[in-house]
Amino acid sequence: MRITTLLGSAKKKGNTATVLGWVEADLKSHGHAVERIYLNNKSIGGCLGCAKCRENPDEIACV
Repeated sequence: MRITTLLGSAKKKGNTATVLGWVEADLKSHGHAVERIYLNNKSIGGCLGCAKCRENPDEIACV
């Protein structure tokens, strides 16, 4: 199974990353493919409340 982990901490080598590394190591030992994504260097914007998504609910329409 492919598993993606998300690390949102500002410290790439902090306590959260250490614990996540233990979890990833255990998952890998059980034969899973693990990929880590660092969220701290991503530009993630919140909802602007424009309601564009309600025009076509079956499509991604966020501005």
